[in-house]
Amino acid sequence: MTDSTNNSPINLDMFRQRLKKNKWFFLISVPASFVLFVALTYTTPTYFKNVLTFAAESEKANDDYFAMTLHQPDQYDLGLGKTENAHTFYAFVPIVESDGFCADLLKLEVSTLDGKFHGTYEDYLLNVTKQDLAESLMSLAIWLKTGGFLHKSGGPAAIPGEGLISSDQAKAIAIMHKQIKAKVNRQSEQTQVDIKAQDPLVCYQVCQGMEKCMHEYMSRYNLQKKEEALRSIEQAEVALLAAAEEGKLNAEEKTKALSSFARQRALIEGQMTYRSAFSLIGTPEIKYEKAGPSHLKYPLALCILFFLASLLIVCRKELRAVLQTQ
Repeated sequence: MTDSTNNSPINLDMFRQRLKKNKWFFLISVPASFVLFVALTYTTPTYFKNVLTFAAESEKANDDYFAMTLHQPDQYDLGLGKTENAHTFYAFVPIVESDGFCADLLKLEVSTLDGKFHGTYEDYLLNVTKQDLAESLMSLAIWLKTGGFLHKSGGPAAIPGEGLISSDQAKAIAIMHKQIKAKVNRQSEQTQVDIKAQDPLVCYQVCQGMEKCMHEYMSRYNLQKKEEALRSIEQAEVALLAAAEEGKLNAEEKTKALSSFARQRALIEGQMTYRSAFSLIGTPEIKYEKAGPSHLKYPLALCILFFLASLLIVCRKELRAVLQTQ
């Protein structure tokens, strides 16, 4: 039987004969691969998932309020109060992925639902979190490749990053990066953080801890920003007083400038006190429903891929002949 397309005959009989000749290979290997893939999914630890959504708060409302009540534009305006939001919704992803933020997150106190573990999040990741079979084999391969069988594992006491983190922290952060993923939703202008853990209570506690760590991070940032702005005002005041002593400013101009600097200082104090860099959409809660892995969807998809790959390998000669006739 032949089929003609663009005057190029394709002999379907040769494909049929090849498949018939190798039918036992497919009848045995495809079901066996499905069973193998199902078994592999059962070696993957069950995990639970929670989601945090951060929305960057606009600083404009606070700036306008304090500008109207405390600050009047004049020739001595240093422009320190006219700032745009430094932390947009794009900024949360690098913050969540940074070693400094992750190191703070490792200090969280977490407990498993069954009460068998209570300690830091770092200890939980290193000692309680289970690897699936694929990760275990990969770790073994890396260990053998690096000559781990010749010397004791350990490594340097600290590695460079945002500050110095220990080798254990680096290992825990590597595991954390697989379980915590941040992404930006450009349409809603929000940042979504997906948090996975092998225990529902731990997953919930990490959500709460991340919100707390983010507030602390932003507070440190605001404090640093405030200190830099106040130093700029102090330097301007010193320069002003020096100019007044040299007779470059009269008493009225000096009083007017000092009054302006005082209003700007009050503006900075107010902005850094009342400004919130982000708001949390929704409230985290304990979710007892398992998020994965799927013991049917993934094995079925892998089995189909295995079948198609096997089909290409078995019929490679026939496919090559067809391509050469095109």
